[in-house]
Formats: sequence, structure tokens, C-alpha cells
Amino acid sequence: MLRPFMPTMPLAVASGTSTVSQVALRAAPQGGYRQVAVYNSGAVDVTIKFGDTSSVTCGFDTGDITIPAGALLVLTMPPLATHAAAITQAGTTTLRFTVGDGE
Repeated sequence: MLRPFMPTMPLAVASGTSTVSQVALRAAPQGGYRQVAVYNSGAVDVTIKFGDTSSVTCGFDTGDITIPAGALLVLTMPPLATHAAAITQAGTTTLRFTVGDGE
């Protein structure tokens, strides 16, 4: 039986700009799969990528995940992810990352 997404950790907020910004994901999983709800509250698309260091980077032409303006996506984080990077092609946006469990 599927379980709906249930937030388990506090919110992490990142500002997406035309240069890469990173955010530490609070209580990120250590060796197990967890979900993260990512909400793009701005009016521009943003690309994100998960990584295991604060120097994770991303881009629009690299196959990273694009979050459309105003969209909420629930994604499965890689097992060792501790950070996320974000970038826009132009303008700025605010991303809200909420780590949780669910299927």
C-alpha cells in the first residue's frame, strides 16, 4: 500500500538566481532513500541537483531536474544527498525544500 508524503524535517529555503546557489538539506538521509518536496514559488523555472557536498553544482544543459515556475514536485533523493544546488536562466526565485517520507 502506498503511503502519502509526510514531512519529517524542517523546511530549507534556497534562493535561485542566475548563479548557482546551494542549500543544506536539514536532516538529510544517511544511506537510505527519502523524499523531498520542492516548491518553486517564483515566476521563473529553476534547475536543481542533489549532491553530497556544499560544492554541488547544476545547469540547464546538464540533464539536471527542472522545476517549473509555481510547481511543487516530490522527488526521491539520492541515498547520500546532503545538499541541493539551484540555478535559474534569468531572474530569481525562492525554492522550499521539505524532506519527508512516503511513496
